[in-house]
Amino acid sequence: MMTARVRRGYEKEIKEWLGIPDEYVTACMIPLGFPKDGRRYGPTTRRPAWEVTHWDKWVSSSRRVNPQLWQDQRWT
Repeated sequence: MMTARVRRGYEKEIKEWLGIPDEYVTACMIPLGFPKDGRRYGPTTRRPAWEVTHWDKWVSSSRRVNPQLWQDQRWT
């Protein structure tokens, strides 16, 4: 996953392409997906979601999201 700021020069085209009404202002996009042919780019080396997920605000590691909420392994 990656994030990308919406460049003001392309905001009109992006809003048309995604069907976003004119009264909304875009700030960023979070594109998600997998390679079309099903290949992987390599082994996953990221930390478990519960180690890097915060609830409503940035907090110390002692107050991060409860790991039990992440039982579904698709999230890690």
